[in-house]
Amino acid sequence: YAGNILTINTNISKDLFAAGSSINIGSNASIGRDAYLAASAIKINADINRDLRATASSVDISGITISGNAYIDASEIIMDENTVITGTLSYIKDTTIEGLDKASIGDKEIKEKSEYEGIEINFGTSLYSKLISAIAGIIVAIVLFYMIPSTKKKLDETNLEIGSIISNFGKGLGVLIIIPIVSIIAAITGIFTPLGLIVFALYVISIYLASILSGYVIGRVIMTNVFKNDNQYLSIIIGILLIRLLGLVPVLSGLTTSLCLLFGLGLIYNFTKKQK
Repeated sequence: YAGNILTINTNISKDLFAAGSSINIGSNASIGRDAYLAASAIKINADINRDLRATASSVDISGITISGNAYIDASEIIMDENTVITGTLSYIKDTTIEGLDKASIGDKEIKEKSEYEGIEINFGTSLYSKLISAIAGIIVAIVLFYMIPSTKKKLDETNLEIGSIISNFGKGLGVLIIIPIVSIIAAITGIFTPLGLIVFALYVISIYLASILSGYVIGRVIMTNVFKNDNQYLSIIIGILLIRLLGLVPVLSGLTTSLCLLFGLGLIYNFTKKQK
């Protein structure tokens, strides 16, 4: 889940990933495995069946049981006599902890400094930036599909078996590395300079289009398998929004961007090869 103010009161059988300005996990919630939380203020009223990893200004875990380890990077941690941490509580040396002596804790690990020291995260600004980026990408995709109608047909023919996906990543990696080298060499030869500059310009455009094309493919998979619908515009919107929102999650941001870039460049390579 990602949003400004999150209130979670649902049954989560596996892991919970949540990011926002404030997160409140209600007593009716159930977390089957690990919880990964990032916010300014976090209040947890439900037990966690495995590990808790939380980054915030304030984390309140009063009256709950964490049946694993608790890795908390916060300025303030609030606990009471009903707080139980079966494993290790890991926190920063300068953290203010209320109720530390009252809680039942298996072990303690004290870190010298925060992993995120010097990094200021403004979730509201980041969310706004991602939404603007998503809207711009959606507009570009709609115009692209309108101007080149065959784009949808070619993307729909993409083989999504594991072997083909891995092959696509390999092709994308080749394009990412080889094309700028070739274009720069061409640009400095003199006679091929215009061609080198054109190829490099197309390379930059391809870098931008890669995530858009990947977004459509992801959105189409969701639309056809979950909603049983093949609407290209809904596929564009769902896929691109999903990719941009995943970019808000620190752990997934870099991985998502890299995979979408490589996969999208692989798609562009396949288009170029078929066209030739």
